[in-house]
Amino acid sequence: MTDQTHIFLQLVAVFGVASIAVLLSQMIRLPSVVGFLLAGVFLGPHGLELVPDLDALHILNEIAIVFLMFTIGLEFSIGSIKQLRKAFFGLGTLQVIGTAAVIAIVMIVFLRVKPGAAIVAGYMIALSSTAIIMKLLHGSHEMASPQGNATLGVLLFQDVIAIPMMLSLPLLAGGQVSKLFNSQASMLSFFGELFVFVVVAATGARLAVPRILKVVAESRSRELFFFVVLFICFGFSLLAGQVGFSMPLGAFVAGVMIAGSPFGRQASSEIIPLRDNFLGFFFISLGMLLDLGFFGFNIHGILALGVLLLLLKVIITYLAAITVRYTENVAILVALTLFQVGEFAFVIAQEALRLEVINREQFQYFLSISLLSMIVSPLVYQVAPAFSGRLTQASATSGNRRKAGESSKSGLSGHAIIIGYGLAGRMAAAGLDAAGIDYFVVDLNFKVINSLKSRGLNAVYGDASKDEILEAVHADKARLVIVAVAGRHMVPAIVAALDRRHCKAQVIVRSAFDREATEILEIRPGIDVVVSEVESAKVLVERALMTFGHDPDAVRAILAQVHDQV
Repeated sequence: MTDQTHIFLQLVAVFGVASIAVLLSQMIRLPSVVGFLLAGVFLGPHGLELVPDLDALHILNEIAIVFLMFTIGLEFSIGSIKQLRKAFFGLGTLQVIGTAAVIAIVMIVFLRVKPGAAIVAGYMIALSSTAIIMKLLHGSHEMASPQGNATLGVLLFQDVIAIPMMLSLPLLAGGQVSKLFNSQASMLSFFGELFVFVVVAATGARLAVPRILKVVAESRSRELFFFVVLFICFGFSLLAGQVGFSMPLGAFVAGVMIAGSPFGRQASSEIIPLRDNFLGFFFISLGMLLDLGFFGFNIHGILALGVLLLLLKVIITYLAAITVRYTENVAILVALTLFQVGEFAFVIAQEALRLEVINREQFQYFLSISLLSMIVSPLVYQVAPAFSGRLTQASATSGNRRKAGESSKSGLSGHAIIIGYGLAGRMAAAGLDAAGIDYFVVDLNFKVINSLKSRGLNAVYGDASKDEILEAVHADKARLVIVAVAGRHMVPAIVAALDRRHCKAQVIVRSAFDREATEILEIRPGIDVVVSEVESAKVLVERALMTFGHDPDAVRAILAQVHDQV
């Protein structure tokens, strides 16, 4: 068997087992992450050894980490921080620093763990899973609730603080920094490379990247936009690696640069699906690292330590929320939502293991606790409201909680959204302007969006079939959505996205052909579809009959008869 055939057989095993594991996990309402992790356990050297060691999988793992850091950079914006400032600066700061500090102290004082390893444990337990929590919040429609806003603010802070955590690991390794600066020449070289990297990043953020993306956006080629974004991502990753920093850090910087331009949301909508797919490989490779023999032999210690550390995290998060004056009910819900260990903790654990800050036994403990926390996370989230209700008599305050959720929503409400700013979109906008109705415009033509923004209008550049774009125009709070884009596949994709987000707005869709309207109605029955083919045919018949002297009432009657026949 050739090496190429051997690699392909292993990839087939990975894809097949992962598909089955994820399907089974979804059937029992567990996150896909759990399925990928269990698939890795099953495939790896400590399972059935179907994939004892696959170099290609490790390469995909590295790419996944780069994408993860890139999207964290893309999602980093001053606007998001301002909108969630109470949760970000108050709750997020107290939750992360408090949890990390208490966990580290407990590990050092009571478990006699070395300070470096104890701090890594604090880092890991403090972070929560963005992937799992976002799916849980979306599924329960709690994104705009008080606990949803608080949770999002904490997750945003965790994403930001994860970068300093990664950068501090060499300091915890002991001797790494002293080796780096063992001579004046090496110090000058390091700071010289750091200066070059900072200058290039700053120049790119302010000058090069926005101009490049503007030219690309004006070409109206989504393929070109996609590949240029990838070029920027991996280019800065490579640059960071060449000057002595980690490649994921370079990806984060690239994401921040693009986030500061008008193209951040569209770049995010293009990259996030790719990131999610590659993260599957990341979690599979982590599952392959779990030693089942170790897990079985130390199961009691793993469970005891896991319960202790995660319970401490819940208590600290609850106290942090109370400190910044969230209600008791919201504090409990946020604490239970954030209790699990996040995907970025795995990145920290792997890097800490590589730097020998933690040993393999400690890594196995952390990996086992993290996996178990992810598995039980949906169950904890489901029982959280009932648990909170018993403690805070939620039945008496649920009405106030709903009002608080409504008042916390930002942006427009009861507005219209016009998707596509061609002739139909412009006429719709003119009509709404005349009636004094607020609206957002979404279009993939950057020149159009830029022109609208210069006139002070609400306009967003991006693909309206992406959740991130619909969230940016507050689709969940809109009263009307007008879909006036061209392209047979675009309209159904947008309607499906609106349906997926449970958008309650009245939706009016311009469809080119009757068969396309049928497809749209299958996605969302009862939608108001204006079929260009049918409407133009009606106008033709109407004008033809009026040419022969028929009065308007007779014309309407004939049109109704013809429409029923056709």
